[in-house]
Amino acid sequence: VVSPDPVVTRHTVDFFLSHQTLSSNSHYRNSIRWQPRQLLGQVYVAPELVKRYYSLTMLGAADDNTRDLWSSLQHGLDPVSYALTNDGIGPLHELHVPKNMLTMMVAGIIKDEEDAPLRRNEYATRSLLNQIASAEEVFQTTKGDGRYGSLDELIAADLIQKYMTENNGYRVEVVIGGNKFEVRAAPLEYGQTGRLSFFIDGSLVMRAGDHGGGIATLSDQPVP
Repeated sequence: VVSPDPVVTRHTVDFFLSHQTLSSNSHYRNSIRWQPRQLLGQVYVAPELVKRYYSLTMLGAADDNTRDLWSSLQHGLDPVSYALTNDGIGPLHELHVPKNMLTMMVAGIIKDEEDAPLRRNEYATRSLLNQIASAEEVFQTTKGDGRYGSLDELIAADLIQKYMTENNGYRVEVVIGGNKFEVRAAPLEYGQTGRLSFFIDGSLVMRAGDHGGGIATLSDQPVP
């Protein structure tokens, strides 16, 4: 087990010693019954991880129908499993995806087509906030002499390009105080230029929530 966090390593070891492993998990055993014994590689995505991913993507659902579909399907989510084998002819890749997950994927594709400009704004804004957070780290250790900089200072230091903050349909705000900083972004026109509001701070964890055009905060859910 390799991890930069000792707590995670200890947690994994404790589960192993108490025999709480994948081999003892019914979801895992049932999801790999289709796989041959001779495997070159295997991927298993647990139901809780699948559910968490779709919970985050559904934050930006625009209508009640999409949200209702998600609510009706999430309780029966099964694992996703993948196997790489070689029967002598060549490598064979197989991916098993639950039927209800495919339904949500199709719904998501349709939704993305309808809201393509809005989605692009959201993805661009997330990228911008990550860049601003990285720029703050650089500013603090160079021109800031230990302090973080305002958005204007980051632009003046050529760490962020001004045009990047003006063309994504979002208003971006940088709040600094002492040895902390927060970067927030909210849609200029809720439902037209974006639905999700974003937040990032010195932890470099991106957070998002649908606040009807209001600001996101530290209490919002992390997003991958």
